[in-house]
Amino acid sequence: PASDVFSLMEGDEFRALVDDIKRHGLIVPITLSAGMILDGRNRYRACQEAGVEPHYQEVSGDLNPWSHVWSINATRRHLDPGTHACCLYECKLKSSEWLASREQAKAKANRKRSKATDQRPRRDDGTLLPGPASVLSVDTTLDAKREWEHEKLAEEAGTSSATMGRAIGLTKGHPDLAAQ
Repeated sequence: PASDVFSLMEGDEFRALVDDIKRHGLIVPITLSAGMILDGRNRYRACQEAGVEPHYQEVSGDLNPWSHVWSINATRRHLDPGTHACCLYECKLKSSEWLASREQAKAKANRKRSKATDQRPRRDDGTLLPGPASVLSVDTTLDAKREWEHEKLAEEAGTSSATMGRAIGLTKGHPDLAAQ
């Protein structure tokens, strides 16, 4: 899903990739994360069309796929400023959500581990007897909803604050159009 932020190659550009892979083979392996293509969808498609067996490299499951996709594609893709801004915003938003979900999973695992080793007195039904306050979990979903300043994102995208603002508005209001 992270690689879907950037559109697939089409037309003459894709034809040129297919022809190059036919002549030289696949030079840069396709990057996988959890068995899914993280980087190299176009190379994979070109290999299929060229009849060339692709080769892969797997990256760590701890790698933030959204940050990785942005880092790999932001400078090598030839995007207009508005598309660049939309892609950056989506990667930042999804990256924040990904980080929040990992933090929630860690917190849940820690609560489960704490509960399993908790030796405090309990009632017959398993509920705790009154005693010291239990550990409170922190709601990390707020991080996923955090808004970034247009100026900071615009600087990272290499575009104006106004273009970044339009990209954010488009992504939020009409994600289907932003994807196009």
